Amino acid sequence: MSNMSNREQVRVIFSKNDLITTILPLIKEYKLEFLTTQRVKQFALVNYILENSITHWDNVQFKEPLFTSKPADDLVKLDFFGDWLVGFTMAEGSFGIKNKGTTFYQLKQKGNDNLYLLKAACLLITGREAYSMKADSVGAYQLSLSSRIDIEKEVSFFSSKNYHSLYGYKARQYKLWIENLKTSNRYSKISGIFS
Repeated sequence: MSNMSNREQVRVIFSKNDLITTILPLIKEYKLEFLTTQRVKQFALVNYILENSITHWDNVQFKEPLFTSKPADDLVKLDFFGDWLVGFTMAEGSFGIKNKGTTFYQLKQKGNDNLYLLKAACLLITGREAYSMKADSVGAYQLSLSSRIDIEKEVSFFSSKNYHSLYGYKARQYKLWIENLKTSNRYSKISGIFS
């Protein structure tokens, strides 16, 4: 592990030997799936490099796999999707408060081929389909949930004992977000924030 000098983060680096002898065999043994297009492509590339004994980038003749996303309904049915969403939130999500005291939960992901993940997140957390999302200037889509009903469902989801807990910076951000809900006229009656 190495500390990143300008951030409050730690980077974990695995050696090639760790990758070949431990990580990739575990991924294959447990039939783990990657859900974002970027991770699917990275996994295919590393397998191509190892299976073809590539030692230099000039020798890579890799053709990216065709990626077909699963419908949101199918993703929600995956037994690991709730835990995956907690991890995805730690990496890509935000719990925020606007100037006027309105709170929100947001996920952002670049690329039309990852829009289904945001739709599935909305479906799992709120039980409803996501409203229409449009790409921003860099092709990123954003799921933003801020209604009182959605906030209550977010609290229920992220406080559930059914999934892994948030930890690190995102757990601190969530705790501050909950404290704001407790003092808000709009959200203070939400069930679950005082437990």
